[in-house]
Amino acid sequence: MFFSISKKENTKFKNHFKVEDIFIDFDDSWEIFKDDNKIKICKGYLEDFSNLNDENDYFSKKGNFCVIQIENSQITIMHQYFRTFPLYIGSFFVSNMPNDEHSQCDEVKADTYLTIEIENFEIKSHKINNDYSIIQTTDYLKEVYDLLIQKFLFLKNSKLDLKLFFSKGVDTGLAMSIMNKLEIPYELILDEHISQCGLYDNILEISKDHYKFTTYKQIHHFDEKCILISGVFGDDAFLREVGQLSIYFRAKKINIYKFLNKDNRNYYYFNRKKLTDYFVDNLKRRVYNGDYVEDICNVMMNNHQHWHINNTLTFTPFQDIEILRMTLGLSDEKLLDQILNCNINIELIKMFDPNVLTIIEKYKNFREGRDG
Repeated sequence: MFFSISKKENTKFKNHFKVEDIFIDFDDSWEIFKDDNKIKICKGYLEDFSNLNDENDYFSKKGNFCVIQIENSQITIMHQYFRTFPLYIGSFFVSNMPNDEHSQCDEVKADTYLTIEIENFEIKSHKINNDYSIIQTTDYLKEVYDLLIQKFLFLKNSKLDLKLFFSKGVDTGLAMSIMNKLEIPYELILDEHISQCGLYDNILEISKDHYKFTTYKQIHHFDEKCILISGVFGDDAFLREVGQLSIYFRAKKINIYKFLNKDNRNYYYFNRKKLTDYFVDNLKRRVYNGDYVEDICNVMMNNHQHWHINNTLTFTPFQDIEILRMTLGLSDEKLLDQILNCNINIELIKMFDPNVLTIIEKYKNFREGRDG
């Protein structure tokens, strides 16, 4: 789901669409819809099974998509209630893949969408109003269970091949357990599979300087059209992401190393040197006085990890602020247990398919360089 909008054709892309003197360039598997009044260039999916071309209120939707709409002398870049990809703006340039010619780009926050005036390429930013408040639940596990079931039902109707990479971690394990519960057939991927293409080579080069592209060193993608079921954002939705924990520990005045022991699933994870240095230094910082819930939500929103690439659509069910807001409504005791042991994930896997628990690793990062 890579694209570029500029005054100059971007030859790093195979597909091109011109509007007056503006070029819209993009990777494979976008669809173009035209009627008398507007043009929509679309890629991705909506979780409610509706077609991207038929929708109007994109910013309230869940899914993983982008719609570039051309209407009334204006180009609008539309996406779900928070954008799955970073977005950069420069002089006569908007893209989610910066290049050497536009090294001085500014990044646009994820709760913002852009419009571009075709006549003069004037770029305007528009804020999306999102709710960051805690959601109190009467039965957290049941409500998250029901929400995830509804998300995965989207795959029941898929006409594309489904592939699931199993890292032996709790997030891909949870995704696997839901697929098994719903009896949705999929191909299990255990080894790295990367389809070599010019676009991917460009992304790898960019990842050297842009940390938001580093997960593309790990993403699996294929020549044929397919859906890759991903565990990304599991850390974010279930409060295990490092940036979120930094805020949470400061807000709650928690020294995680006072609670950590070798029986904890995340014992080796927290004892990696880069994390011990980070969290020890974090404890020395000034008292946190912000809105920790909103700040933790913003970490997730702007923690772009990966999005669709060429013919591989990435299904990212855990990329949902609603799950995080429910998670933050749990007691401090339950959240500490989750941070140490991933107990929420474990309990959910038990509800979907407990057999998966026999094949996930006991510890996160038990092996050096391993991210579960």
